[in-house]
Amino acid sequence: MNAFKSMAGGVGLALVLLSATVEKAGSSPVGLDIATFETITAGFFAEQKCRKLSSTEREELATHAAFAETAAVKLNGASSVMAARRRIKNNTQCNNGARSKAMAGLKAGRDFEQLFVDKTKTKQRSGRNVRSRPKKQQSAGDPLTRYTVQARAYYLQRRCRHLVYADDLAFWKMIKARHKQLVRRHGSRSMSIAQRKARLSAERVRCNSRTKKQVLAGLNGISRDTRRY
Repeated sequence: MNAFKSMAGGVGLALVLLSATVEKAGSSPVGLDIATFETITAGFFAEQKCRKLSSTEREELATHAAFAETAAVKLNGASSVMAARRRIKNNTQCNNGARSKAMAGLKAGRDFEQLFVDKTKTKQRSGRNVRSRPKKQQSAGDPLTRYTVQARAYYLQRRCRHLVYADDLAFWKMIKARHKQLVRRHGSRSMSIAQRKARLSAERVRCNSRTKKQVLAGLNGISRDTRRY
């Protein structure tokens, strides 16, 4: 999953954009207290600076951090959350406690995920997004080609944030699982090329209604392929 490492810097920009609008903050039905937000964010910045976790854990923590900020804005307001974020970022240091801080952030993020799941019914969590996914599916190409299209949709999601938290997390988990399946079949070099192609393509487009359709189609496709294989 080396290609996913390059997403970490982009997540930092996404965090600012997420907190800049009340509309985005309203996408999460669960508010987050400032103390828990600080724990997750401290872990996120410690990991970005010190690299103590695995690439898989790093990607998961980045996902938790993005939505933790959204939920914290909902409960505490953007100005308080952004002030805490700046303070934590400026005070982050690489020392003997960096790994513990990163792991604490990851645990808090996972607890937040469970809180979200517990408080959100299946119909509320995915009814509008999952059920509205286009039925038309990418059928062209071999599995590696389909994965490239789906990975591009994943990178679009990381930039544009079209999905709710639960669907975003599910997308990441399926991309990770499918990646492992295809590495065994095609080798890590081919997968790295496919991911780089997908990422570069996603970086060249603007977020709009069209990218939302592409994200939903990619989520639908990776869901089907993961179950099939």
